[in-house]
Amino acid sequence: MSRISSIKCAKCGNEYNEENVPANDGCGGRIDFTFDLEALKEIFTKQDLFQRESGLWKYFELMPLRSRRNIITLGEGNTPYLQSRRLADEWGMKNLFLKNEIFNPSGSFKDRPICVGVSRAMEDGAKTVSAASSGNAAAAMSSYAARAGLQSVVFVPEDAPAGKLIHLRTLGAKVFRVSKVQEGVDPTTTLLQAACAEFGWTPSPSFGPFNCFQFEGTKSLGYEIAEQSEWTPPDWVLFPTGSGGLMAGTMKG
Repeated sequence: MSRISSIKCAKCGNEYNEENVPANDGCGGRIDFTFDLEALKEIFTKQDLFQRESGLWKYFELMPLRSRRNIITLGEGNTPYLQSRRLADEWGMKNLFLKNEIFNPSGSFKDRPICVGVSRAMEDGAKTVSAASSGNAAAAMSSYAARAGLQSVVFVPEDAPAGKLIHLRTLGAKVFRVSKVQEGVDPTTTLLQAACAEFGWTPSPSFGPFNCFQFEGTKSLGYEIAEQSEWTPPDWVLFPTGSGGLMAGTMKG
Protein backbone atom coordinates (compact mmCIF):
# COMPACT_ATOMS: atom_id res chain seq x y z
CA MET A 1 0.00 0.00 0.00
CA SER A 2 1.34 3.41 -0.93
CA ARG A 3 1.39 5.93 1.90
CA ILE A 4 1.37 8.85 -0.56
CA SER A 5 -1.75 9.86 -2.46
CA SER A 6 -0.21 12.63 -4.57
CA ILE A 7 3.04 14.47 -5.30
CA LYS A 8 2.41 17.78 -7.00
CA CYS A 9 4.09 21.16 -7.54
CA ALA A 10 2.16 23.82 -5.65
CA LYS A 11 2.94 26.42 -8.33
CA CYS A 12 2.65 24.84 -11.78
CA GLY A 13 0.72 21.67 -10.98
CA ASN A 14 3.29 19.19 -12.32
CA GLU A 15 2.65 15.74 -10.86
CA TYR A 16 5.24 13.09 -10.03
CA ASN A 17 5.28 9.41 -9.13
CA GLU A 18 6.96 8.12 -5.99
CA GLU A 19 9.95 6.65 -7.81
CA ASN A 20 10.90 9.77 -9.75
CA VAL A 21 10.66 12.89 -7.60
CA PRO A 22 13.26 15.65 -8.11
CA ALA A 23 14.35 17.79 -5.18
CA ASN A 24 12.59 20.76 -6.81
CA ASP A 25 10.46 21.67 -9.80
CA GLY A 26 11.97 23.75 -12.60
CA CYS A 27 9.26 26.42 -12.26
CA GLY A 28 10.51 27.49 -8.83
CA GLY A 29 7.52 26.11 -6.96
CA ARG A 30 7.67 23.67 -4.07
CA ILE A 31 6.72 20.05 -4.65
CA ASP A 32 4.18 18.98 -2.03
CA PHE A 33 3.55 15.46 -0.76
CA THR A 34 0.00 14.54 0.23
CA PHE A 35 -0.22 11.44 2.40
CA ASP A 36 -3.19 9.07 2.51
CA LEU A 37 -4.16 9.81 6.11
CA GLU A 38 -7.34 7.73 6.03
CA ALA A 39 -5.43 4.62 5.01
CA LEU A 40 -2.66 5.32 7.51
CA LYS A 41 -5.18 5.43 10.36
CA GLU A 42 -5.44 1.65 10.13
CA ILE A 43 -1.74 1.05 10.83
CA PHE A 44 -0.64 4.25 12.52
CA THR A 45 -2.37 4.58 15.90
CA LYS A 46 -1.66 6.47 19.12
CA GLN A 47 -0.88 3.18 20.85
CA ASP A 48 1.52 2.26 18.08
CA LEU A 49 3.28 5.62 18.44
CA PHE A 50 3.57 5.15 22.20
CA GLN A 51 5.40 1.86 21.70
CA ARG A 52 7.87 3.16 19.15
CA GLU A 53 11.38 4.43 19.76
CA SER A 54 11.30 8.18 20.30
CA GLY A 55 12.54 10.70 17.76
CA LEU A 56 11.61 12.09 14.38
CA TRP A 57 11.60 8.72 12.64
CA LYS A 58 8.80 7.31 14.76
CA TYR A 59 6.69 9.15 12.16
CA PHE A 60 8.36 7.31 9.29
CA GLU A 61 5.09 6.62 7.46
CA LEU A 62 4.58 10.38 7.11
CA MET A 63 8.03 11.04 5.67
CA PRO A 64 9.03 10.91 1.96
CA LEU A 65 11.43 7.99 2.32
CA ARG A 66 10.82 4.64 0.65
CA SER A 67 12.71 2.37 3.04
CA ARG A 68 13.71 2.51 6.70
CA ARG A 69 17.09 1.10 5.68
CA ASN A 70 17.99 4.48 4.22
CA ILE A 71 17.36 6.52 7.37
CA ILE A 72 20.31 8.72 8.34
CA THR A 73 19.93 9.73 11.96
CA LEU A 74 21.89 11.38 14.76
CA GLY A 75 19.04 11.09 17.27
CA GLU A 76 17.05 14.15 16.21
CA GLY A 77 13.60 15.00 17.50
CA ASN A 78 11.84 14.26 20.79
CA THR A 79 13.05 17.59 22.16
CA PRO A 80 11.74 18.78 25.55
CA TYR A 81 8.28 20.34 25.76
CA LEU A 82 8.53 22.29 28.99
CA GLN A 83 5.92 24.20 30.94
CA SER A 84 7.10 27.69 31.87
CA ARG A 85 5.14 28.84 34.91
CA ARG A 86 7.11 32.01 35.62
CA LEU A 87 6.77 33.38 32.10
CA ALA A 88 3.10 32.42 32.06
CA ASP A 89 2.52 34.34 35.29
CA GLU A 90 4.45 37.36 34.01
CA TRP A 91 2.45 37.45 30.78
CA GLY A 92 -0.90 36.70 32.39
CA MET A 93 -1.33 33.31 30.74
CA LYS A 94 -2.87 30.15 32.14
CA ASN A 95 -0.43 27.79 30.44
CA LEU A 96 2.75 28.35 28.45
CA PHE A 97 4.98 25.63 27.02
CA LEU A 98 8.39 25.93 25.36
CA LYS A 99 9.66 23.48 22.73
CA ASN A 100 13.43 23.43 23.25
CA GLU A 101 15.02 22.65 19.90
CA ILE A 102 18.62 23.20 20.99
CA PHE A 103 18.56 19.57 22.15
CA ASN A 104 18.73 18.42 18.53
CA PRO A 105 22.13 16.95 17.57
CA SER A 106 23.55 20.03 15.85
CA GLY A 107 21.74 22.44 18.15
CA SER A 108 18.76 23.69 16.15
CA PHE A 109 15.48 22.71 14.51
CA LYS A 110 17.31 22.56 11.18
CA ASP A 111 18.18 18.95 11.96
CA ARG A 112 14.55 18.01 11.30
CA PRO A 113 14.41 19.00 7.63
CA ILE A 114 18.05 18.27 6.90
CA CYS A 115 18.04 14.69 8.23
CA VAL A 116 15.11 13.86 5.95
CA GLY A 117 16.72 15.60 2.98
CA VAL A 118 20.06 13.82 3.44
CA SER A 119 18.31 10.47 3.97
CA ARG A 120 16.41 10.90 0.71
CA ALA A 121 19.58 12.02 -1.08
CA MET A 122 21.30 8.87 0.14
CA GLU A 123 18.34 6.76 -0.97
CA ASP A 124 18.44 8.33 -4.44
CA GLY A 125 22.16 7.65 -4.84
CA ALA A 126 23.51 11.17 -4.34
CA LYS A 127 27.20 11.68 -3.61
CA THR A 128 27.24 15.38 -2.69
CA VAL A 129 24.83 17.71 -0.87
CA SER A 130 25.21 21.47 -0.92
CA ALA A 131 23.85 24.53 0.86
CA ALA A 132 24.15 28.30 0.92
CA SER A 133 24.53 29.10 4.61
CA SER A 134 27.11 29.78 7.28
CA GLY A 135 24.81 29.05 10.21
CA ASN A 136 22.59 26.33 11.58
CA ALA A 137 21.53 24.85 8.24
CA ALA A 138 25.13 24.40 7.09
CA ALA A 139 26.10 22.80 10.41
CA ALA A 140 23.15 20.42 10.21
CA MET A 141 23.79 19.48 6.59
CA SER A 142 27.49 18.91 7.17
CA SER A 143 26.76 16.78 10.25
CA TYR A 144 24.28 14.51 8.49
CA ALA A 145 26.38 14.30 5.34
CA ALA A 146 29.31 13.12 7.46
CA ARG A 147 27.06 10.53 9.10
CA ALA A 148 25.92 9.31 5.67
CA GLY A 149 29.39 9.33 4.13
CA LEU A 150 28.43 12.03 1.62
CA GLN A 151 30.46 15.08 0.63
CA SER A 152 29.04 18.40 1.80
CA VAL A 153 29.75 21.69 0.00
CA VAL A 154 28.83 25.01 1.59
CA PHE A 155 28.79 28.45 -0.01
CA VAL A 156 29.17 31.26 2.53
CA PRO A 157 29.33 35.07 2.36
CA GLU A 158 32.86 36.42 2.19
CA ASP A 159 32.44 38.04 5.63
CA ALA A 160 31.27 34.85 7.38
CA PRO A 161 32.89 34.49 10.84
CA ALA A 162 36.03 32.36 10.85
CA GLY A 163 34.80 30.31 13.80
CA LYS A 164 31.77 29.09 11.87
CA LEU A 165 33.91 28.11 8.90
CA ILE A 166 36.30 26.14 11.09
CA HIS A 167 33.32 24.28 12.56
CA LEU A 168 32.00 23.37 9.10
CA ARG A 169 35.41 22.18 7.92
CA THR A 170 35.77 20.09 11.06
CA LEU A 171 32.57 18.33 9.98
CA GLY A 172 34.14 17.56 6.61
CA ALA A 173 32.51 20.27 4.52
CA LYS A 174 34.20 21.97 1.59
CA VAL A 175 33.62 25.67 2.25
CA PHE A 176 33.74 28.41 -0.38
CA ARG A 177 33.59 32.13 0.38
CA VAL A 178 31.54 34.04 -2.18
CA SER A 179 31.83 37.77 -2.93
CA LYS A 180 28.80 39.91 -3.64
CA VAL A 181 28.76 41.21 -7.22
CA GLN A 182 25.27 42.72 -7.47
CA GLU A 183 23.30 44.61 -4.84
CA GLY A 184 20.18 42.79 -3.73
CA VAL A 185 21.29 39.42 -5.12
CA ASP A 186 22.49 36.67 -2.76
CA PRO A 187 25.67 35.37 -4.42
CA THR A 188 25.76 32.21 -2.31
CA THR A 189 22.32 31.11 -3.52
CA THR A 190 23.18 31.97 -7.12
CA LEU A 191 26.34 29.88 -6.98
CA LEU A 192 24.53 27.04 -5.19
CA GLN A 193 21.98 26.81 -8.00
CA ALA A 194 24.65 26.93 -10.69
CA ALA A 195 26.84 24.30 -9.02
CA CYS A 196 23.98 21.88 -8.39
CA ALA A 197 22.87 22.20 -12.02
CA GLU A 198 26.42 21.75 -13.34
CA PHE A 199 27.61 18.90 -11.12
CA GLY A 200 24.38 17.12 -10.21
CA TRP A 201 24.66 17.87 -6.50
CA THR A 202 21.60 17.72 -4.27
CA PRO A 203 20.59 21.21 -3.06
CA SER A 204 20.02 21.20 0.69
CA PRO A 205 19.49 24.75 1.95
CA SER A 206 16.79 25.09 4.58
CA PHE A 207 14.95 27.91 2.80
CA GLY A 208 12.91 28.23 -0.38
CA PRO A 209 11.66 25.46 -2.68
CA PHE A 210 15.10 23.92 -3.26
CA ASN A 211 14.43 20.58 -1.57
CA CYS A 212 10.87 19.29 -1.19
CA PHE A 213 11.89 16.33 0.98
CA GLN A 214 13.31 18.55 3.69
CA PHE A 215 10.08 20.51 4.08
CA GLU A 216 8.34 17.28 5.07
CA GLY A 217 10.81 16.72 7.90
CA THR A 218 9.77 19.89 9.69
CA LYS A 219 6.26 18.44 10.11
CA SER A 220 7.62 16.28 12.91
CA LEU A 221 7.67 19.31 15.22
CA GLY A 222 3.90 19.57 14.91
CA TYR A 223 3.45 15.85 15.54
CA GLU A 224 5.61 16.02 18.65
CA ILE A 225 3.74 19.01 20.06
CA ALA A 226 0.44 17.18 19.56
CA GLU A 227 1.76 14.02 21.21
CA GLN A 228 3.56 15.78 24.07
CA SER A 229 0.46 17.86 24.84
CA GLU A 230 -1.50 14.58 25.16
CA TRP A 231 -3.40 15.25 21.92
CA THR A 232 -4.78 18.57 23.15
CA PRO A 233 -2.77 20.96 20.99
CA PRO A 234 -2.17 24.56 22.11
CA ASP A 235 -4.51 27.36 21.07
CA TRP A 236 -1.61 29.46 19.80
CA VAL A 237 1.92 28.66 18.63
CA LEU A 238 4.59 31.36 18.39
CA PHE A 239 7.49 30.79 15.96
CA PRO A 240 10.81 32.58 15.50
CA THR A 241 10.58 33.39 11.81
CA GLY A 242 13.12 34.08 9.09
CA SER A 243 11.97 32.64 5.77
CA GLY A 244 8.97 30.97 7.45
CA GLY A 245 9.95 27.35 6.81
CA LEU A 246 9.66 26.32 10.45
CA MET A 247 6.16 27.73 10.77
CA ALA A 248 4.91 26.38 7.43
CA GLY A 249 6.34 22.91 8.00
CA THR A 250 5.02 22.63 11.55
CA MET A 251 1.56 23.77 10.54
CA LYS A 252 1.48 21.18 7.75
CA GLY A 253 2.02 18.58 10.44
